[in-house]
Amino acid sequence: MSCVVCKYVGQYFLNFLNLLDHTGNFFLLGDPNETISARTARARAAGQIWAKYFCKFLSFGAELVSFGSFTGDHCDYALNDKILPNSREIWDWNTNTIIDPATIIDDVEIPNADPQ
Repeated sequence: MSCVVCKYVGQYFLNFLNLLDHTGNFFLLGDPNETISARTARARAAGQIWAKYFCKFLSFGAELVSFGSFTGDHCDYALNDKILPNSREIWDWNTNTIIDPATIIDDVEIPNADPQ
């Protein structure tokens, strides 16, 4: 994504995914400040069998959404806060300005658990 509009749309999409994640955890009676991935990782660590398979599903989804740039255990990354915050403000209400597109998406590193 090299165009300015693409960066804004990409950031908007990441913000929307984060909204769905936190809202989903709220509706599942979880902490609205925690992601479903982190909550599932805690359940897996407690020995819940379903969580093992759901973490595999979430890892597959993360790889799919990132077009293959993310590999590894998504739940482990979420639980240990290894995933950098992808949610960013696009419009700053304090200064009433649109955020510089150079700061959107490009400076977010996608973790890769596979050593190469």
